[in-house]
Amino acid sequence: MMRTRPAFLAIATAAVAVTITVTPQALAATELFLPVASRSEGFADTRWRTRLWVVAGSQATDVVFEYYPTSTGGLSGPAAVASRSLSSGTQLYIEDLLGDLWGVNGTGAVRLLATAPIAAFARVVNTKMPAVFEGGTFGQAMPAMTANGLSAVGVLPGLSNERISDESGFRCNIGWFNPGPTAATLTARVVTAGGEVLGERNLQIPPLSQWLGSVFDVIWTVPQDQRELQHFVVAYEVVGGPLFVYASVIDNITGDAVTVLPLPAP
Repeated sequence: MMRTRPAFLAIATAAVAVTITVTPQALAATELFLPVASRSEGFADTRWRTRLWVVAGSQATDVVFEYYPTSTGGLSGPAAVASRSLSSGTQLYIEDLLGDLWGVNGTGAVRLLATAPIAAFARVVNTKMPAVFEGGTFGQAMPAMTANGLSAVGVLPGLSNERISDESGFRCNIGWFNPGPTAATLTARVVTAGGEVLGERNLQIPPLSQWLGSVFDVIWTVPQDQRELQHFVVAYEVVGGPLFVYASVIDNITGDAVTVLPLPAP
């Protein structure tokens, strides 16, 4: 996925006071989240688009889609809202989620509220391929998830981060989305395959804050000369509320990407 570089890299260290505007859940039988959706241009000539499938169960359903763009300071509510209706047993396919629903570019999270049970699944795909693969796609899966049961203590394994200029290896982004009305504290550390902790950050994540960026733009306490790293782990703890945490590992040659969802810490 796209690596973004904001005007400031120091994530807010104090909670931002916001008034949360939330679609009433009394009418929602299902609440799902896509922690990341993108319509953007990325490093190494990549072009990211998000494709979404929504499946209705035995009942017809109305689905509300809420878009929460990237924000380190938190939001007071969704930046854009759309709705679609599904007949029972049918599937809705959206080719370009952010473009088709809202006509926007960027990266953010999407919340789905449905009046009956649904399932949903997305792919964040690179549609601008090297010439040898022209016309194809590479991409990563991102299931729509509930906020229940998120790991407060987890690990993101199988990460690598190497220089794009070498045209080999992989680069790594990490991201999060806070779906709740209160700030959450995220403590994240980079751990080598040999168990050495290279750096750690404590971050205050405001309500409805979404972020995706290079692992070392986030955990910048890792020494500069130790950032070309293979097969490392990001271990984390969350306090104060649910938080979606994930990583994306991107091939520097092809632009193919793999979503890394957290595992409970062993």
